Amino acid sequence: MNPTGPFKRIDYHIHSEHSPDGFESLAAICRAAEEKGFHEIAITDHVDFYRGEPPREKYGQEYVRKYVEKVERFKETYEGPVAMRLGVELGQPHEDLEGMKRILDQGPFDFVIASLHGVDDIDYSERRYDASNIDALTRRYFESMYGMVAKADYDVVGHMDYIRRYIWRSGQDVDVMKYEPEIRDVLKEIIRRGKGIEINGSAGGQREKATFPCKEIVRLFVELGGSKITFGSDAHRAIHIGNGFETAREIAEELGLKGFARYEKRRCLSGVGGQAEPGGDDTYGRY
Repeated sequence: MNPTGPFKRIDYHIHSEHSPDGFESLAAICRAAEEKGFHEIAITDHVDFYRGEPPREKYGQEYVRKYVEKVERFKETYEGPVAMRLGVELGQPHEDLEGMKRILDQGPFDFVIASLHGVDDIDYSERRYDASNIDALTRRYFESMYGMVAKADYDVVGHMDYIRRYIWRSGQDVDVMKYEPEIRDVLKEIIRRGKGIEINGSAGGQREKATFPCKEIVRLFVELGGSKITFGSDAHRAIHIGNGFETAREIAEELGLKGFARYEKRRCLSGVGGQAEPGGDDTYGRY
């Protein structure tokens, strides 16, 4: 597999057919990753929480148990060149910390994404956006995100300015750096806890060379001392695996980074500086 400069091709945000919104088998995902030259992937199927209630039925403990079994069984028999990590994407996990713990206790997860998909029991995909409410909704988004990054158990924060996806779909726009004070608070807390962020390539499907979060937020994270950054395509179909990687790599290189972080058993093996955490294994070098 050919790396792109010092950045080998790793995709740490992929959904399989087990996820309610996924379509592809693990075998199909690995075939696509291999064809696209990806060395390592993380399967990160959804578990979303709302207002202290148990995970909605489709995300319950039985769903997670079967998911973990499916991934672990596949890893035992797969003989291809793509390393697979068992991950999970937790949606607003701070809304039910006990439920979050029960879910994470279900399996030997390598990697956990915390994402904010909605607030006040309403998913961002279900909201109406117009000039009268975008400011309030965006401010509330980052205020709610602070609660998530301060309380939840996670490794990186997913698609940090995700609300832009639905503002764009409504035909509107927003300059998220207008909320820099709130964003700074979020990033400082992520860094204080030793966590990271992802550069999510799915935004490129809406606007050329766009990412979630925007480059300005990634830059601020690095300037504040952040050092753990993953790349994730957020692919729900095999054809989308790796989408946005080159844009994410360009952003990372422009900011002086050496590679994307990778994880095993919730431990960062190599961060953007190529340094493993104490006890970590940096065998693969700077990915």
